[in-house]
Amino acid sequence: MAAPAKTSKEAWEMLNKTYSGVEKTKKVRLQVRGDFEKLNKESNEIVLYYFTKVISLVHQMRRNGENIDDVHMIEKILRSLDSKFDHVVAAIEESKNLKDLTVEELMGSLQAHE
Repeated sequence: MAAPAKTSKEAWEMLNKTYSGVEKTKKVRLQVRGDFEKLNKESNEIVLYYFTKVISLVHQMRRNGENIDDVHMIEKILRSLDSKFDHVVAAIEESKNLKDLTVEELMGSLQAHE
């Protein structure tokens, strides 16, 4: 624990350092969240590489205090696939409860149809 400030100037400097750290964290969080929301699978991109990008961004978001669960990640992946997966996405959404589906199971299903 930091020693209490002896002067108002010291107190101001301590608050300023703390606040700028919070601001930097907010900026990083917004940047990563924006990257996550904009992410879409390219038509020539391999499913494994796309999952690696998504999972990497989710880990960054979690490190910065975001609460992203696997269902949110699965929904994002299903929404962001290219059109050649439309029939697979429809089949997965019809036949499976997304809350019970794991990221690994989804990746396996999509790789099988790749």
